Amino acid sequence: MSPGRGEGVADVPNIKIIGDVDPSDIAQGSVGDCWLLGGISCLAEFDGAVHRLFRKTPDIMAMPAEGANSYTITLWDLPTLSEVDVVVDERLPMRSDGGGLLGCVPSRDGELWVCYLEKALAIHCGGWDRIHGGQTTHAFALLTGCREQRTIKATGGGRYGCFGTWNPNDERWEQLANSPHDSFRGLWPMSWPEVGGGGEAGIELGLEETFGRMCEWDATNFMMAAGSSGSGSDSSTTDGIVDSHAYSVLTCVRHVAGTSFDLLKCRNPWGSGGELANNPWGDGGGAWDEYPEVRAELKPVAANDGLFWVSKEDFFEHFDTVYLSPTDMSAFLQDPPTEEELAAVAAEKAARAAAASEARERRRYEASIKMHGVSKLVSANFPERRVRHRNFELWQDESDAAHSETFEADSSFTVRAAEDGAIRFESVNFPNHYIRHQSFVCYLHEDDGSEIFTKDSSFCLVAPLNGDGQYTSLQSVNFPTHHLRHYYHRLKISEPDEAIEDFCFAVASAEEVARFEGGIDVE
Repeated sequence: MSPGRGEGVADVPNIKIIGDVDPSDIAQGSVGDCWLLGGISCLAEFDGAVHRLFRKTPDIMAMPAEGANSYTITLWDLPTLSEVDVVVDERLPMRSDGGGLLGCVPSRDGELWVCYLEKALAIHCGGWDRIHGGQTTHAFALLTGCREQRTIKATGGGRYGCFGTWNPNDERWEQLANSPHDSFRGLWPMSWPEVGGGGEAGIELGLEETFGRMCEWDATNFMMAAGSSGSGSDSSTTDGIVDSHAYSVLTCVRHVAGTSFDLLKCRNPWGSGGELANNPWGDGGGAWDEYPEVRAELKPVAANDGLFWVSKEDFFEHFDTVYLSPTDMSAFLQDPPTEEELAAVAAEKAARAAAASEARERRRYEASIKMHGVSKLVSANFPERRVRHRNFELWQDESDAAHSETFEADSSFTVRAAEDGAIRFESVNFPNHYIRHQSFVCYLHEDDGSEIFTKDSSFCLVAPLNGDGQYTSLQSVNFPTHHLRHYYHRLKISEPDEAIEDFCFAVASAEEVARFEGGIDVE
């Protein structure tokens, strides 16, 4: 499927390849590549490093463009330790059961860089099956070309050793392949990185000293991830932590705000869940209120995004492996685009869009609707119900003789075109009023030009969700993950969940239901 082409993937006005790069852009799909996405999540802490991977794609900040797109992504070939360019087209593979994308999904703000980077890595490694399972140190090497990766493992009795792929017997690095399945899978005892204190191969450290070194590695811009313990697969959990799973370690802080607390910030590459249960430093944990000085310094955000803070003690209880890329990542950063450069890119993109506005609208959504005269919104899961006004709120009411004539008249709208492929619904008997949001409830409001109402009055018409081509979804323009839905027969704007039929509608003319045939325009 091609994002932004009306096929149900990232059909949003703010679609882009790279925007504000952040670890929260990563959300794992159905491929077992948490080792890879955990590494990419760490890389996203250094946004310039992500831009560097895409540096050979012309006009990357202005993409995707109108025509067929391709992207050049520069990775490292591990057998030769040299850079190699991987070119991918804009298509993203689907699951065999048709249940969505095979790999990562676009970010919540419409960024696609993770999807295409994952696709390029799958090609580079020999196929999607060749990235199912691996170690995060391998991901670090593919992304940075640094083979001097370290694996810090628990050796028992609260002690930790340092390991890697340097063979001390033959005095050489073990041969690596691009796919972790084809690489050397063992580990040799290795010397500790000089940053943090160094130490010969075979030296073991206690928990306190290991954590202290992690703080120094973090301060030196080394990337770190962690492997969870537990005897199960990643389909099971221990105290909320996913078993045998790779997490990113984004921050290590010692004696936070002058207290005795040592905390780490971790992230599950799934993008949600997998957080430590009964965690006093987790989202909504009681420790934040008990120690406001810690809250003030770390500024935690409670959200279902896979990010969580955890104490040093709980971290080492649930994670027995730390993956370390001992390279100062500031060396991989490039200066972010200046305001002038961003303005020039925006002007170029606007000019290109203006020159092909009619084609853009048709090709971007491929399900645009051309309805003339009166139309109605018909509920998919309550076919006898129509969207109607009631004191300028919108409700679901049955279309039968028991209702007053006023409600019958109030159930009709005129479909109006808007910018960026959106559509607007204008009341027939209140001609200057449109369906709009207000606190995620739908109302009829006059087109008065106020900023909040103007943005909230448009919807995207996205591909039908139930497969039979009759119903479609009305997606908010300024809240792209939110759709028009029923709520006790009122209409609200809310995020999709399992009850997907609750935000499907058919656009019906006054006489008959409009025909949707695989995205063909309705005349």
